[in-house]
Amino acid sequence: MQTQNQKPLRIAAAVCLAACVTMQGQALGDQGQIYGRLDLGANFMHDLEVEGAGVDLEFDTGVRFDIAGGYKITDAFAVELEVGFAYNSLDSLSFHYGPEFGADISDHGLDLDLYQIPMMVNLSYTIPLNSRIKPFIGVGAGGLVAIASAEIYGFKDEESAFAFAYQAFAGVNYQISNNVDIGVIYRFMGSSDLDFDSFETDGIGAHMIGLNLEWRF
Repeated sequence: MQTQNQKPLRIAAAVCLAACVTMQGQALGDQGQIYGRLDLGANFMHDLEVEGAGVDLEFDTGVRFDIAGGYKITDAFAVELEVGFAYNSLDSLSFHYGPEFGADISDHGLDLDLYQIPMMVNLSYTIPLNSRIKPFIGVGAGGLVAIASAEIYGFKDEESAFAFAYQAFAGVNYQISNNVDIGVIYRFMGSSDLDFDSFETDGIGAHMIGLNLEWRF
């Protein structure tokens, strides 16, 4: 038979059990979730040296975007597959055989665009702060398809090269809903040398700063 004194104890026990279940669910957080990520920003390239020609290619600021799908191994660690696209146009040539000087390519009837398609496997780590603010860092490795599209006095040519690529990134997201984060990201990408059909350059070095959007399913 249940006494009046037992009722408050059972109610308290039920409340404690519910609180424990809720806390356990919160502790699990994002673990086991599948997510998508999209980022978009400005792409700043290092100069590329044309091997054996004494010429450096200097690029304008371009644009890069990436889309990725990933899996949260734990609340902090995630693995993802990423495909990106970057575009930069050639600004000028710098010659360093003899007296160094530069030339604006538009003065010589030349246009050259460099397209980059990186394909990466990334590992990321989100710093657990028990907050809507989510700092993160990560590294990745994979391949890069580079396409050089040139136009000289109306004649067009296009060449491609494939190289090993690697990257590191960091940023801060803010959770705006249960399933969506938005924030900023910085990314550095490098590659091995680019061996096009008619010329070879040293590896790409590029910095990207932009916006980051992540959504969880």
